Amino acid sequence: MAEDKFPHKVGLSDECKKDLERAAALANLEGWTHALEVGTEMVKIGAEAYVKGKTGVVFCTPELESSIENNPEFFEALCQEGVIEWLTPFVLGKSTIPPEENQ
Repeated sequence: MAEDKFPHKVGLSDECKKDLERAAALANLEGWTHALEVGTEMVKIGAEAYVKGKTGVVFCTPELESSIENNPEFFEALCQEGVIEWLTPFVLGKSTIPPEENQ
């Protein structure tokens, strides 16, 4: 890594350092500073992709995540232009519970 021409200092609260230490332990990183470096890089990559319209923030269940990871071709096909629009009426029709069954 190139030497900084002007060194910078950053202050962290004890709570922030504890959070970074916990993240490092959970992610098997080398320490809190490594967690800070990895976290900063992840935020930068995500922000750059978001600005380019390539991503968004989405939360899903572990089951859905597993399904997406284990079936990449299927989910890639779902993302093709027009597929979601074509499937929406069918899926919404299947997911709607008739009022008499909802009581």
